Amino acid sequence: MRRILIALLFIISLFIISCGGGAYKLRSAKAPASSMIYGYLNTSNADLTGNCWVSLRRYVGERKDRRYIAECDELGFFWTQNLPAGTYKTEKFGNHAKFLDEPGGLRVIRNLNDFRREHIIEINKPGLYYYGSWEVSRGGSGSFGPGMQFIEKSKRRTEEDALKAMLPNAGGTTWEPKIESRLSALKGK
Repeated sequence: MRRILIALLFIISLFIISCGGGAYKLRSAKAPASSMIYGYLNTSNADLTGNCWVSLRRYVGERKDRRYIAECDELGFFWTQNLPAGTYKTEKFGNHAKFLDEPGGLRVIRNLNDFRREHIIEINKPGLYYYGSWEVSRGGSGSFGPGMQFIEKSKRRTEEDALKAMLPNAGGTTWEPKIESRLSALKGK
């Protein structure tokens, strides 16, 4: 019985460690032509709990290609890396409910296909691409009907804020000098 208990505690410990802060660490670019999309999504005004995520779909011409998921950190900053050239459209976004907070633990908020031009990013050459800063709110008649969530541009966080949030997670990677260079360019404006 004691061995079973120790094995169970070990498995639970591994699960807790795997859910911890390492999820947001950047890895070096897999190819020199890789790009990164990053931004900010505030879901606190929409009565959502847990960290958010953004689902981006790559298109080659009109054909759907691979899906990329950008996980938000605890502040709402997100990034997804090692993206090849192409057109990226936001398909949906949502949040992971906190443990035992909501049944199912996952909420998809809105399908955003063809929602707004701002949700489309063209990657033509390798680099960093800023998605923008967005607020998700609940209320009024909004874009999605009474009491539903809607999304609008936010002035709460800037591109510089997103880059500064990524930088501690980029140490020793090929992304670190690119992030530092972009921060310097923004400060020079």
